Amino acid sequence: MAHVKRAAAQAAKSGGGLATSGPASTTIKSKMLNLSTYKLHALGDYVNTIRHFGTTDSYSTQTVSDSCARH
Repeated sequence: MAHVKRAAAQAAKSGGGLATSGPASTTIKSKMLNLSTYKLHALGDYVNTIRHFGTTDSYSTQTVSDSCARH
């Protein structure tokens, strides 16, 4: 919706009406979750993560439970 406010402000500044055509321009479109986009976004974190934890074949993500040690 920020683009609509920007267009309205620009139109008001130039003395004209709203530069968009009708109510269709203010309709909010829903977006589907695209995991490929997230993967690209997170790509920059991979290097630091690998340096910090090592490669994924060198550790397990299984949670450690010490419930046996308490008995």
